[in-house]
This record gives sequence, C-alpha cells and structure tokens, in this order.
Amino acid sequence: MKQNLTPAIIIFLLIALISCCFYSGHLLDKVSQQLLTDVNALEILLADKNWEAALDLQEQLAKQWEREQKTWALMLDHQELEKITGSLARLKSRLIQQNHEEAEMELSSLGYLISHVPEKEKLTLENFF
Repeated sequence: MKQNLTPAIIIFLLIALISCCFYSGHLLDKVSQQLLTDVNALEILLADKNWEAALDLQEQLAKQWEREQKTWALMLDHQELEKITGSLARLKSRLIQQNHEEAEMELSSLGYLISHVPEKEKLTLENFF
C-alpha cells in the first residue's frame, strides 16, 4: 500500500511546486507591469519638466513599491529589492533638485530594474539550470 502511495505523493508535490513557480511568475509580472505604467507616466512628466507632478507620482510609486516589496521579498533575492528601493530614493532626490538629466538616467535605471526581475525569475530551462 505504501509503495503505491509514494509515487502519487511525489507527483502531487512536483505539480504543486511547478504551479507555485508559475503563479509567482505571473504575480511578479503583473505587479511589475503596474509599476512600469507609473514609470512611463513619470517619463512623460519629466519630459514636460513638470517637477511637482513628477514628485507626487514618484511618491505614489514609492508607496506602491513599499506595499509590493513585502510580497516580492518572499520570492526574490533581497539585493534586487534593495536596488529598486535605492533607485527610487535617488530618483526622488533628482526630482527635488530638478536635475533633468540625472532624473532621466535614474528613471531609466529604475525601469530596467523593475522589468528585469520578472524575466530573471521566470521558470525556464535557462533559469532552471
């Protein structure tokens, strides 16, 4: 009886593990797309040199990141999270200083970091081995 049950348990656990991987990948992708929407809106405000609106949107983005970071911390390397948090802080500083070039560079870096995480964490053969 135990011999018949063991393969079923192993298969069930394997399916559960793969399902969790796909779900976490979907969750990361969904949240990153929401964050990137705000990053793109920030790029438009920055191009128009609308500093106050850009600073307000950066604050909203930072609050959203603070909420989402707790979930991401369960699935990701903390260094990735720290890079995004640091980039958000530097972006705020550049917006307060109204330094257009450095704000654009930091915003570009932030966008890359946010979009890079779901790609890095996807369940693919390349990432698996």
